[in-house]
Formats: sequence, C-alpha cells, structure tokens
Amino acid sequence: MARFFYFVVGICGLLLGGCAQVGSIAGGPNDTLPPQVVENGIQPASGTLNFSAQKIEMSFNEFVKLNNPVENILLVPPHAKIKATANRKKVILEIDGDLQPETTYAIYLNGAIEDMTEGNDSLMQYVFSTGNLIDTLTYTGFVADAFSYKPLKGMLVGLFEASDSLLSQKPLYFTTTDLQGRFVLNYLKAGNYQLVAFEDKNKDLKFQPSERFAFQSNLVDLASSLIDSSAIRMYQPVQKRRINATFVPPGLLLVGSNQSLEGFSFSVNASPVAINRRFRSDSLELLIDFPPTNTLQLVASSAEVQDTISIRFSEKDKLKSPTLETNLENGFLFPSNELVLRFSDEVIAVDTSLIELLNTDSLKLSFSLINISKNELKVIVQENEFKDLKLNLLKNSISFKNINDFFSYNVRFKSKNIEELGVILLDVSSVHPNAFVEVLNGNKVVFTIPANRTTNQIRIENLPPDTYTFRAILDSNANGQWDVGNRALDLQPEEIQFFSTGVKVRANWEIEATLIPMPNGK
Repeated sequence: MARFFYFVVGICGLLLGGCAQVGSIAGGPNDTLPPQVVENGIQPASGTLNFSAQKIEMSFNEFVKLNNPVENILLVPPHAKIKATANRKKVILEIDGDLQPETTYAIYLNGAIEDMTEGNDSLMQYVFSTGNLIDTLTYTGFVADAFSYKPLKGMLVGLFEASDSLLSQKPLYFTTTDLQGRFVLNYLKAGNYQLVAFEDKNKDLKFQPSERFAFQSNLVDLASSLIDSSAIRMYQPVQKRRINATFVPPGLLLVGSNQSLEGFSFSVNASPVAINRRFRSDSLELLIDFPPTNTLQLVASSAEVQDTISIRFSEKDKLKSPTLETNLENGFLFPSNELVLRFSDEVIAVDTSLIELLNTDSLKLSFSLINISKNELKVIVQENEFKDLKLNLLKNSISFKNINDFFSYNVRFKSKNIEELGVILLDVSSVHPNAFVEVLNGNKVVFTIPANRTTNQIRIENLPPDTYTFRAILDSNANGQWDVGNRALDLQPEEIQFFSTGVKVRANWEIEATLIPMPNGK
C-alpha cells in the first residue's frame, strides 16, 4: 500500500557544513557556528577522480575535537575503515583497507567534528572516485511501521547486490532515516539491488534476526534517480517459537505463544488435557487438576515440535480461592442483560437458592443461571431496566473441583439502558471482502466486523457516546488476525487500511456512516 509524502529534495554539494548544536559563552555573544573548513583546506579535494591517496587532511578555522568517530564517521560503500585523528585545527582521515576500482565513495561525518569550546558540531560529506567519474544517482523513500504507518527514525536503509546474503553481508550503500522516516541514498551506481531496512541496534551494519526489518519484494532497477512513494513497511520478524504458561490456582492454566497454537495438544504431569477455551490462535486456557506437588509440567506437542514448561508454585497457592472475572466493562452491564462469571477452577455444582440478586433497596430480583462452559456461568437478569445491582454468591453456592472449602463472592454492577447508548449504521462497501474491520475507541478494539461478509450494511449497537474510528486488515491467510511479513517466503506484512474520519456517537441516536479510505495508508 503506497503512502505519499511531498517534500523538497535538495541537491547537495560535494562538501556540506551545518550547525547541529548551540552553546553560549558567558559575557559575550553565543557561538553558534560549527567548525568551518578553510579555503583549499581539504587535500585531496572533495570530488577527486582516480583517487589513490591513503589519507585525507582537513583544516578548519578553529580548534576541533572528535566526537565518537567510530560511529559518526562512515565510509559508503564500506570496503575499508576510516581512522580519524584530530590535532589543533586539523583532522586526518586515514583509509585502512583496499578500495575497489571504478567506485564512487562517500565519507559521512555526521556530528563527528566539534569545536573545542561550545561543542558545535558539523554535518559533512566527502566524495571521491577511484575511477574517472563520480556516480550521481539517488534513491529516495521512507520507512514506516507496518501496523500503524507511523514514520520510523534512525532505521538503517541499505542497498545490497542482487546476489548478496542479507544475513552475512554489509550493505553496499546505506543511510539512516530522519524524523519523518525519510531517507536519501546518494552517489549510487546504476544496477539492480535488493533494498532492506533494519534497526542495526549494535551498529555493525548487519541484520540480526531480533531486529525490526523491512524489505522491497522486487529488485530496485536503478537506471536513473528514483523517488519511491510507497512506504517500506517495517515489522518485528517472528522469532523462534516460545510457549509460556501461567498457573492461576487452583485449576486454571493460561497458555500463550508468539506463534499460532493451532494443531497443538497438551498434557499436564503426563495426563492429557483438553483445551477449555481459545482466546486467539496463539492463546488459550486449560482446566487442570491441582498438582499433588509444588510443580506442574506442561507439555505442548504438535506434528513438528514438542515444548516442555515447568511451573513452580507455593503451599499458599493451595489455599487460594478460585478467582472470579466478569464481562463487565468498568462496572457496567450492557443491554444484553447477560452477566458472565468466569472462575479459575471447574464448577461442579451450583445451588441457586444460595445466590441472590439485590437492587438498591435490597429487594430480591428474578434471574436465571446457565452453565456455558466448565468454568463459566451466565446470569440473565429478568428486569429490563435497572441501575445498581448486587449479586451475592453465598457460601456453599458454588462447588469447585480442586478445592473443598466454600467461598463467597459478590459482584456490584450498573446497567446501561438503550437510551444511554448509540448505534452506528456502517457502510463497508469500500472495504475488500477479505478484510475484517475493527471498530476502535481510542486504542481499544470494541467491535470486529468479519471478513467475507454477507452484507456491506453493518449495524453496531450499544455504543457508549464517544468518537469511534475504523481500520481494515486484509486477512490474506484468513486466520482472523494481522500477520507480519516473511522475507524467506516473499510475504509482506498484511495490509492495513485506515479511514478518513471518526464517527461521533450520541446517546439514543443512530448515526449513518460510510467508510472512506484514506488514499495511501494513514
């Protein structure tokens, strides 16, 4: 998906200077100028052809010092190393290594040379060629986060020879992105290149599997200077599978992974355990027997892998009451009038005579109760309208599998009447049929419209008054979630489409809205 930025591309001279930091001198005017190269102060001069020197001398108009030269002085292409020394008003750059013939080189000194007093630094570049011409092609583009489309600063962008291995080679040409995610690769030779971007956390110019990564699917055919308006979308590559588990006493095991758990079976302490509930493809819950020892061993198995996780817990955990969670949102029950109670142990018996639903006047209200899973109960409130209610589960009302003691619970909640809520009638005909649409309140997904819809007119009910926004995710593999890229399979991250305006919902109103895609991303 393309994103277009409009910006001015300046034509740089072969030697540039600029100020990046301001200092002050007590009792006098601020010294804001970086060190300046004196006339004819660079030998050999920038722009030299048939370059064969082993060192470059730079003379400045004031005393200078070096600032982190190993990181701030870069040779592109990186066929050799640059050793820098500073002495009074002079900087000497020594070339340590063999340069390639018929090649244009640029030495970038980004904040590497400072004045002695104020620390004003300079942005400079020195260009030369070992042949009889200087390559002048440029490639301009920008890097954005694959999910949010926000620009990414400080990412390394590199061009590799078409046959290079990205895991073992340094890029032939490279630069870093600015605050807007933009980059310009200069002094390029015509040819075909692989273009990638990565974090380069350790500054070694080599991609590490743990670093965020982006790539162009097609080779860059560089016959003339290019401005690429399509975002290079950066993502966190899927790492080696990791499975983690959390024990919630006395009988619940929460299992998650950084990859899908579809096709896995599970056993705890050598006994097979069925999956009680799936949250997503990569997370689920198991109901287990309380271990006789203070250790439980979970084995997760598929056709390809087997992973073992050991969990230790204390004697105190054996005395803990089952936890209770509900589906209330900030203490409110919405007009479906169905309260869900979820326990951290299997429920084996319920005595409804010991459960009471009270209003603010302590009057008992009618309700019905349904088992919806081994550890979940649904409470259906008979009253159509109510404000403040209290559900009391008295001792002996709930019997659990793993603990013989009896516990009491109470849940306070308020209702949201239909008149307090709004409705969006949403036209999603502009959205790809294989994309699912997420309705967001801030950063929270409050409703999901599935892919492969039978209608493009969607009614979204029971929305608290607020502003709602939308995004669509093109679900290429139909797994119901957003997936990152995979360079080995030449798969880009799944595309995300954002829409131009939010919808403001009012109480007791139905708002008609049509999704209008933003032209190119967000």
